[in-house]
Amino acid sequence: FFIEVGGNRFTHSGVSLNLYPRHVNNCGFRDDANLILKGELQFSNPHPWPVSLFELGCMGHVGWIPNLECTHGVLSFDHVLHGSITFTNFNEDATNSSQPLANTTVSMDEGRGYTEKDFGRSFPSLWIWIQTNSFRNNPGTSLFVSLARISTPIFGLEFPGFTAAVWHDKELIPFATWSGAKFENLSISSEKVFMAMRSS
Repeated sequence: FFIEVGGNRFTHSGVSLNLYPRHVNNCGFRDDANLILKGELQFSNPHPWPVSLFELGCMGHVGWIPNLECTHGVLSFDHVLHGSITFTNFNEDATNSSQPLANTTVSMDEGRGYTEKDFGRSFPSLWIWIQTNSFRNNPGTSLFVSLARISTPIFGLEFPGFTAAVWHDKELIPFATWSGAKFENLSISSEKVFMAMRSS
């Protein structure tokens, strides 16, 4: 994929950022932001959820239903980052806000990344999304969970569904409604989500 917005580019292999305030008001202050963000990141060794004729990645055969409200895809469970990002802060208290206050460059070399996509008309009316690949003792391991009320174009019918997976040691372990997986325990509060799943 390739997406370009202004001077920013997003691809499957990396990101180029050039974000800066758009407006300066009558007092010389930037009224929408006081931060410039620039950087170049490259992604290596991505691990996508495979797509086949029978299964549209994480959505399985459900993903091939036409005109779904929202279609989700995991482009990379985990990949290695290379590059850096530079932050430039401006002093809002100064009379001339065009003078930079500080530049900070953060190296992203050997960091871990994750990439996904969503497209459609809108998000589901109810959904929970969880993702992490920050496992200090198991770099490269990734967890993805998505629960939603799925709206279909068939007479407006809705049904609860979920898709989840663990990527570990280059093995994909899926848990999903379409694969026959089930919740053994699910508890949701304003502070935490607890779940236990069993694959088919």
